[in-house]
Amino acid sequence: MSRVVMQLFAFAAISSGLTSAPAQEAAELPTPTLDPAWVDTFDWRFIGPANMSGRIVDLAVYEADPSIFYVATASGGLLKTTNNGTTFEHQFDHESTVSIGDVAVAATNPDIVWVGTGEQNPRNSVSWGDGVYKSVDGGTTWEHMGLAESFQIGKVLIHPENPDIVLVGALGRLWGPNDQRGVFRTTDAGKTWEKTLFIDDKTGIIDMAFDPQNPDLVLAAAWERQRDEFDTNDPAKRWGPGSGLYRSEDNGQTWTQVTEGLPTVDKGRMAIEFSRANPGTVYLLVDTVRIGEGLPNAGYMGVTGTDADVGARLTQIVEDGPAAKAGLQENDIVIGVDDERIVRYDDLVSAARVREAGTTVSLEVVREGKVLDVELTLGEHPNPNRKPFERDLGGQRDSIQDQQGPDGYETGGLFRSDDYGKTWRRINSINPRPMYFSKVYVDPSDDNYMWVLGIPLCKSEDNGVTWTRDGTPDIVHVDHHAMWIDPSDGEHLILGNDGGLYVSYDRGKTFDHLNHFAIGQYYHVSVDTQPLYRVMGGFQDNGSWAGPNRTRNREGPYNTDWFRVGGGDGFITFADPNDPDQIYYESQNGGMGRVHLRTGERRGIRPRAPRGTQYRFNWKTPFMLSHHNSEIFYAAGNYVFRSLHKGDDIKRISPEITRTRRGSATAFDESPIDADLLMVGSDDGALWVSRDGGANWENIVYPYDESAYPEEPEDTSASVGEADNPEPRTGPAGRTGAEGRPGGRRFDVLARFDENGDGKLQLSEAPERMRETMRVFDEDKDGALNDEEIEKWREVMRSSRSRPGGEPEGRRRPGTDTQSSGRERASDPGSEAAASADQSQAVEEPEQVEQPEQQTQPSEPAQEPEEGPVLHPEFVGTWEGRLEGRMAGAPPFQIYISDVDEKTIKVEIDSPFFNGDSTAQVPSKPGGTVRFSIRSEQGTVEYTARRDGEALAGTVSARGGEFTADWRATRVQQEEKSDESAGPALSELIPGPRRVQSIEWSKFARERVYVVLDGHYYDDDEPYVFVSEDAGKSWASLRSNLPTETTRVLREDLENEDVLYLGTEFGLYVSIDRGQSWTRFHNDLPTVAVHEIAQHVSSGEIIVGTHGRSAWALDVTPLRQMNSDARDAPIHLYRPNDVILWRIESERGRGASRWFAGENPDRQALIYYSLRRPANVSIEIVDVTGETIRTLELPENAGRPGLHQIAWDLRRDPPPGARNQRFRRGGFVEPGTYRVVLDAGSTTLSTQLRIVNDPEMG
Repeated sequence: MSRVVMQLFAFAAISSGLTSAPAQEAAELPTPTLDPAWVDTFDWRFIGPANMSGRIVDLAVYEADPSIFYVATASGGLLKTTNNGTTFEHQFDHESTVSIGDVAVAATNPDIVWVGTGEQNPRNSVSWGDGVYKSVDGGTTWEHMGLAESFQIGKVLIHPENPDIVLVGALGRLWGPNDQRGVFRTTDAGKTWEKTLFIDDKTGIIDMAFDPQNPDLVLAAAWERQRDEFDTNDPAKRWGPGSGLYRSEDNGQTWTQVTEGLPTVDKGRMAIEFSRANPGTVYLLVDTVRIGEGLPNAGYMGVTGTDADVGARLTQIVEDGPAAKAGLQENDIVIGVDDERIVRYDDLVSAARVREAGTTVSLEVVREGKVLDVELTLGEHPNPNRKPFERDLGGQRDSIQDQQGPDGYETGGLFRSDDYGKTWRRINSINPRPMYFSKVYVDPSDDNYMWVLGIPLCKSEDNGVTWTRDGTPDIVHVDHHAMWIDPSDGEHLILGNDGGLYVSYDRGKTFDHLNHFAIGQYYHVSVDTQPLYRVMGGFQDNGSWAGPNRTRNREGPYNTDWFRVGGGDGFITFADPNDPDQIYYESQNGGMGRVHLRTGERRGIRPRAPRGTQYRFNWKTPFMLSHHNSEIFYAAGNYVFRSLHKGDDIKRISPEITRTRRGSATAFDESPIDADLLMVGSDDGALWVSRDGGANWENIVYPYDESAYPEEPEDTSASVGEADNPEPRTGPAGRTGAEGRPGGRRFDVLARFDENGDGKLQLSEAPERMRETMRVFDEDKDGALNDEEIEKWREVMRSSRSRPGGEPEGRRRPGTDTQSSGRERASDPGSEAAASADQSQAVEEPEQVEQPEQQTQPSEPAQEPEEGPVLHPEFVGTWEGRLEGRMAGAPPFQIYISDVDEKTIKVEIDSPFFNGDSTAQVPSKPGGTVRFSIRSEQGTVEYTARRDGEALAGTVSARGGEFTADWRATRVQQEEKSDESAGPALSELIPGPRRVQSIEWSKFARERVYVVLDGHYYDDDEPYVFVSEDAGKSWASLRSNLPTETTRVLREDLENEDVLYLGTEFGLYVSIDRGQSWTRFHNDLPTVAVHEIAQHVSSGEIIVGTHGRSAWALDVTPLRQMNSDARDAPIHLYRPNDVILWRIESERGRGASRWFAGENPDRQALIYYSLRRPANVSIEIVDVTGETIRTLELPENAGRPGLHQIAWDLRRDPPPGARNQRFRRGGFVEPGTYRVVLDAGSTTLSTQLRIVNDPEMG
């Protein structure tokens, strides 16, 4: 898109109310350039995997036949089994959302199923829904039944006798207020609804339950909760005055609030469970704002200890604490407090916590075999705001209610009612991580067996008096969300957690993992560069995994083909493009690392903050390898970090890049064209760009919120390396080098490599990448740089960096004559080596350099050259060069070539560190080599140059060949000057800060960059997709015809700059006109959040990582060819992808019906053609001799307008005259080159098709 078009589009978008949803909907949307009907021709391939499964949020079992049950997933739709889990069928695949909060099946008919959409758990990565759906055919088809603005559903209840009566508990929006929340009731199967309970626009319903004997009695738990824009564990609001328990005696038509016996403070999430064995008994799990607290003013002893054989052994005595004042000593064993016996250390801690500070107690102490009586006066705890009984990420320990004092019930826990929910009493303090779990279950046949779900599965066998945390074996995944207990057999359990679905037939002693359906929640996906490529990525709470996209056997990848490379919550995972066995991975909040599959070497990667500075990392921390040198590693938190050695010795290279004291980076990218172009964005809406490889940074969207940053203490003890990092909050321009001189501190920091303190920098002391440059300046050849040699190096830096504004000093473009400043410019004999060395220092200890003012002599106006023919067009022009090989990653340099005469050209070289010019003889024959040399006070640099296709390539050599490197340059297209004003800034196109979710620098235009913003963290569901053609100075919206749908990731196609892929919360879109219009790109891809899109370099496939349905692959070879000529042609035949004849390996053992395998692509060639009007079509396959070896059978609709896909099974025609020819097949063709010939009446088109052997077979 041209700059003018981009600006006009942006202006039109603003004028039409781009940031206003109603205005957008009212505007006429463009017709997609890619006809949506054409999308149906593409076939997605399901890769999987299934072994790690994904989060299960609810279960609905048809109790009359428990072999029929439904499984609700957090973001992967609904699953159904009719054979007790032997096989499952994916349902609810193509509705408008697949995130489920609750599922219910009618007790009277297993075909009547209701789904409440929008997961109820308020975690940071949760999705949302659009109301309730009903099926009357067992989930085969679904009808939307309303409540579209309910966002998330807490509970659906179907009347046990009349399925037309349904109660829905709506939670409402998670990131903001709305009115469609509370209890809704229908008596006509969802045709109409009545809101029967509404608290306020911030409070919804998290749970409801019928009395099993009387459905007129209903209890409902209301919860006030809200998240903010940050990825914290808990919501920003977890408790509120709106939370409470409500009771109805008329089947939910009217409600009264229940308070007697319940906490009076602000409450949080609650869970309700009626006892079936004991009518009238109800259990309630309650979270409150005081969870985890102990007795107010509880006593403090000032000791640390451990269990002795009998008693509590003291291992540490706090200086001047109560124990020290009482004369207690280390290794004392306390066996009694007053009249209480102390059996273990926890008993001693409890004895202090149940007494108030100031109380004097008598201790019975064993010291060196003697029993002593010690009087101790309990003190006040030094941290009065602590929560001593907190555990499990904001939960509360079990069975410590006796230590919380008379008001301990205010801290929440497990409550019991024996009068049908009218009054309550606390029976235990247990409540593990309430915001994420809060589920309690009672065995319908025996109340003694109770379960509370949490990170572990907590179990009681005495009706809730005592609890254990061993409800499952260790092999079962943690984080439990759903459970069903068979009413007729209490030992039969079904359990759903973050690791999927489990079944037990012995009350939890053993479990079977039903992991033969793929609902993996990818946060990120990537592929390596091998022909038989691996897919890798990170999953929610299931680590990072890698596995093959296909196999050589006739079935696809099994679960056992996948292997784990990282733990925790898995996120960005990728392989080094130059070494597929070197895999990088991360867990939450910046837990980055790498592992080498062949050697087993594993290293963590984590920047260390200098004293006085805080590093913050996002839940999903962005990191990557440089496109230009895979040794260079970037990561971003509240700063940008860089390492030259695969993440080792990583240093920060930016000022703080967030807007608030809580922000952290969420997206980062380096330009694949220019290593100097970097961009980073954050969750709090900041967006920064560097145009010089990280030396300087510019905030291009919103200014700092200075009030959000506390003053950081001055760090006077930092090392040289720490002190030389940019200071926090120094502003967009960074800071000035030492003494205000260019490169000052960059060279001062060399002193830190002087390990032996001799005042010289030994080559052996410096990083390996600096040594080549150091040898250039090591004039006395003693293997070290002394002060004089370092100063000469610095002088080169001074002369090359000290430039006036405007054109760099010494640069003379062809046809101009610019005077220098009068300073003698130094030449660097190893020009780009020095650049690389300084780049190394800039990476490790970056400085933002303030240039000193320069006085320049006025120059005469340059004479306009006479227009004439270019004598040497193969060389003349502006080129951008880069070093290759071991010097890859050095800054680019400019080459300016102009004509001198018919035999001579003038060559000028300009880099950030070196300038010079020379003349050269043009070779007499095309393709010959140009040789020239540039002299300097340091020596002579020899260059060669030759045309290599559209590029220039050559070598550079210095100091008699001690330093040599290859280089390659591409022609710089000069932009036409335009009087058009710059387009709008990004802040003009959005209503306020939004999370930067994705950054994509173009592979085709140097300054083109795409940015995707995610508004849902700011309670904004609109899509935000933007492009800049000037590296972030101005922007245009690419929303076009996108629906209201949160956007997550954009990737530019590897081969066609007009093709863009966009992942959203509910699917995938594609544009073939660079974002001017979008087409939903699904066909058989289910509705699901697409978090990442990867592209394989040679297979023609894209791979989408979905957050709920694992990974899918699609061959986009024809899509990449759909330019305007192809689309508008009456008939067009697309070039097929190469077909690889993978060798067939033997089959492996597998289970029977309960098994998962990803899909292998069929052994065939796919041929695509498009028609604008009806035609009679035939297709033949022709070999290199011109012989037709196969005439393809085409379907009846092969001549209809549209896009068509025809599969050739790689076989020849059957032998002529064969009997029963319909069932005869010809033999397979051999590898080679064939032609596909399409005949459509008067038009005949042909294209090449290559069939190649398995690469491992040569």
